[in-house]
Amino acid sequence: SVVYYTRTAPRSGPPLGHRTGHTAVYQADAGTEMIAIFGGGILNSLELAPADIWCFDIHDYIWVPSKTEGRGPGPRMLHVAFAITNTSFAVYGGFDWQDEETHA
Repeated sequence: SVVYYTRTAPRSGPPLGHRTGHTAVYQADAGTEMIAIFGGGILNSLELAPADIWCFDIHDYIWVPSKTEGRGPGPRMLHVAFAITNTSFAVYGGFDWQDEETHA
């Protein structure tokens, strides 16, 4: 699945909590460098993190929630992701606890 997103207003405080099995994708655009975080599981729990995207602005040291466009992948962990453009990345595979199989 391809995930397209746009940055929204900055949010103070820790937005993510502790995640494990998530992906992090580096992206840069017009002087902005960020790391987009997707998916994963809640640390020390069997619960999946939401299928949301948070971007860490490398220059401003702030977490920024991102709004997705279209139908993206559902919550998952242990997947892979890679950048396609400055505002999109692909997600492949992973584990969603639904049927105990991996998904493409």
